[in-house]
Amino acid sequence: MPTRSRKIAFTLMALIPVLATLFIATELFDVRPAQEAARQWALDVLGAPRQPDAPAPDPAQAASALESARQMDHAYDELVRTLEPQVRSQEICIEREGTRLEIRFLEQVLFPSGSAVITKEGEEVLAKTARALARIENRPFTIVGHTDSVPIQTDIYPSNWELSTGRACSVVRYLSGKGGIASTRFFAAGRSEYDPVADNHTEAGKAKNRRVQILVTDQECMRLTAPAPAQTPPPGQKAP
Repeated sequence: MPTRSRKIAFTLMALIPVLATLFIATELFDVRPAQEAARQWALDVLGAPRQPDAPAPDPAQAASALESARQMDHAYDELVRTLEPQVRSQEICIEREGTRLEIRFLEQVLFPSGSAVITKEGEEVLAKTARALARIENRPFTIVGHTDSVPIQTDIYPSNWELSTGRACSVVRYLSGKGGIASTRFFAAGRSEYDPVADNHTEAGKAKNRRVQILVTDQECMRLTAPAPAQTPPPGQKAP
C-alpha cells in the first residue's frame, strides 16, 4: 500500500472513536460547534479544502416569505370560489405558480365590444376580485390590456393601442377607487394586438386574444426609471 494511502487509513481509524464520542455527546448536549470544529479538523488532516460557512437563515425573511405565500394562497382560493361560474365557462382563467398569481378576463366579462367602459356585470366581477386581492400585502399589481388584430379607428380609440391601454386603466381605476386598493400599487399597460395567445385568423382565437390580465408577482413587471440627467455638451457645441 502506498505511504499516503496507509497514512489516510490510519488517520481514519484514529478518527472513528473521536467522532463516535462527539456523536454521543451531541445527542446529550448541544455540542454542535465542537462537532463542526472536529469535522473541519478531519478535513484538514485529510488535505480536503475547507468549505465556507453557509450564512445563517434570516428568521425575519423566512417569516415574511411564509406570510406572503399564505396571503397568495388565500387570495387564489377566494378568487376560484367567488368567480367559479366564469372560471367554469372559461371566461376567466386563474393561475397560481410560486410567487406569481395571474388572472385573465376575456373581453365579454368586463367590456362591450370596442369599448373600455366597464359593464355592470364587469363591476360585480371586479368587486369580487378586489376583495381577494386586498388579502395580499406589499405586492404590486400590473394590469395589461390586449386586443385582437382587427384594427379599430374611432374618435376615442384611434388604434388598438388606445383601446388596450384604456381597458387596463379602467380596471386600475375600479380596483383602486371602488375596490379600495392603494393606487400606488398599480401599473397599467396596453399591448395592443402584439401579445396574442391564440390564432388571430379564427374567431375563437380572436376572442381569446381580447383580454385583460392582472399579474401579481414578487416584483414589478415593469420598472419605472427616472429620466437620464441632461449631459453638458462639449465646448463649442450647442445643446440639442
